[in-house]
Amino acid sequence: MERHSTVKSEWRNIKRQIARILVASAVISCFAGSLLQKAEAYTGLPVYFRDEIIKADKLYGLIPESIGQKNFSGCLTRGEFCDVVGQAYEYLVGDIPISGERVFSDTDSENVNKAYRLGIVSGYPDGTFRENRLITRQEMFTMIHNLMALVDNGIRMTTEDAREILSEYRDSGQVQDWAVIPTASMIRMGIVKGTDAKMLEPQSNTTYAQAIVLVNRAISYYDEENRDWVYTGPLDPEPSQEPQPQPTPAPSQLVLGDPMLNRVGYNDQKYILVFGSLSNSEYKSAAEAQKHMVTVTINVWKLNSSGQKVPGTLQVTVNKAIADRVKAIFQEIYDGPERFPIKSIGGYAWRSGTSEHSLGLAIDINPNENYMIRNDGTVVSGSFWKPGENPYSIPADGDVVRIFRKYGFAWGGNAWRSSRDYMHFSYFGE
Repeated sequence: MERHSTVKSEWRNIKRQIARILVASAVISCFAGSLLQKAEAYTGLPVYFRDEIIKADKLYGLIPESIGQKNFSGCLTRGEFCDVVGQAYEYLVGDIPISGERVFSDTDSENVNKAYRLGIVSGYPDGTFRENRLITRQEMFTMIHNLMALVDNGIRMTTEDAREILSEYRDSGQVQDWAVIPTASMIRMGIVKGTDAKMLEPQSNTTYAQAIVLVNRAISYYDEENRDWVYTGPLDPEPSQEPQPQPTPAPSQLVLGDPMLNRVGYNDQKYILVFGSLSNSEYKSAAEAQKHMVTVTINVWKLNSSGQKVPGTLQVTVNKAIADRVKAIFQEIYDGPERFPIKSIGGYAWRSGTSEHSLGLAIDINPNENYMIRNDGTVVSGSFWKPGENPYSIPADGDVVRIFRKYGFAWGGNAWRSSRDYMHFSYFGE
């Protein structure tokens, strides 16, 4: 980074002078007006992130136009996070011109191209970047780590040291090899803290608020002068102002954007999504259930007579409340590197008892090759489960299980003590 040192120093000084000017002029009416407009955009912002988000916005300019008017509880995409780290790079290093030649076949985004050429991000083996995919937490940790390495080469550590740091977290085994050192580095630097339950949730999606807060901490790590900066200006609209109605998100945004709905076990929120309240958790009859179902068409890979994977489609009937979620799941499976083949799928089916199939919240994939078996060895349904040997058997560490869990589904292969149901994915996990 020697070649950037002079530019970096100059830009830091300029940015700090600008920050002082902004802070000093917070009482000026025109500036106050802009603050009021931005304040109305702070929707869905957790109270405990308030000061960090405001600092990221007012001092560092980390909230680009692409996400500035969105609900902060929603999940952001890979492309949107490139916009955030692009702003951070400018603050820390300066806007060094980089060739605008197209890098990926599916995007010509300037910030995506720049992030790639700086070594902050990478694409997929097929030459795509998939900027509209929701970013995972471990992808975000890695990008922030790579950004910080451009400033001072980051923290150097061995893989062994990194795994020792991660061992304090219950789900450290879910961190993929390429993200082990970046994630551990973020923890050691105090940027990533994990959840109260000592979970990293590396394969979960991340909200706008979480992403901006982490990048804010990365900048603050270097910005000693403004490390304790706190905004004290006006935020709430003037009393004389009429409250502005907030647009209602589209159903797909409601379903896919709420991180609480993307976690296994957070069923209060899921009950409300499906039934509208916590007072109901079932349908009384097949006729009642069918009113809440919809049939969706999904893209899948199939095996032809020669054993080659070829594209195809299948239909599955599910609850309307999770229809967009189901389509997103199977599209990710279809787009994934594994290209897992699916020859049969089952969704809604009215059954006795408490089966989530009666609610349209459970999906069975390739049931013959992914059997249900009790702990005593009794096979209840299907013939076998032979991942790695049979192409239709679902690997425990493969794309299918990972992607379903990403969207809040439990897998019958490890969800219960009394049995294993390797074909089965359920939204309530009950």
